[in-house]
Amino acid sequence: IMLNKPQDIGFTMEGYNLPTLNILERKIVTPKRDNGQLFNDAIISATNFNQELRLTKIERMEDAISLVNNSDENFIIWIKQNEEGEYLKKLIPDAVEVKGSDSSDYKEKMLLGFANNEFRVLITKTKIASFGMNYQNCRNQIFASLDFSFEGLYQAIRRSYRFGQKNEVNIHLITTDTMANVKQSIDNKQKQFELMQDEMSKAINANLNNE
Repeated sequence: IMLNKPQDIGFTMEGYNLPTLNILERKIVTPKRDNGQLFNDAIISATNFNQELRLTKIERMEDAISLVNNSDENFIIWIKQNEEGEYLKKLIPDAVEVKGSDSSDYKEKMLLGFANNEFRVLITKTKIASFGMNYQNCRNQIFASLDFSFEGLYQAIRRSYRFGQKNEVNIHLITTDTMANVKQSIDNKQKQFELMQDEMSKAINANLNNE
């Protein structure tokens, strides 16, 4: 069964219409490497993914820092590696990081504290805070380390882009020329997901109308 909104089963959409969702790609061209080719490689695999993150860490983190430090709004910054979080926290004065190694009490205090606007910037990983959290108070997210997981991306975005959100939501995807296939993979999965949703919704509505 697939139900996206009250309208799917005949109810009013009043109070449930979501604002605009802006997906903003920020593509970084990395310094030319000595690979014997005219351009840097644009394809990575799960095998060399973490290595490539380390090679491009400074460029990606500096872009995220520039976005956050030139604004006074709330931000969630999604990362993949602890060293990325350490780098960001040093250069974003009003940021708090939540790591897997933190105590349960600390995680709870910080994650709920961000929801209550006790601090402006939350740095964490999708496996820690992309499920079950309500962050309608935050309309800006940065994926500083985009990976192949469409589910992780989808769930993380929905922490901010959910019923109760009153402002346009800005999702900044920081990508590099050396990891172009990651963004392409996400785009393909997004199209497949939207097609599945559409077809299932049509089937459900057809069945409801026949009853």
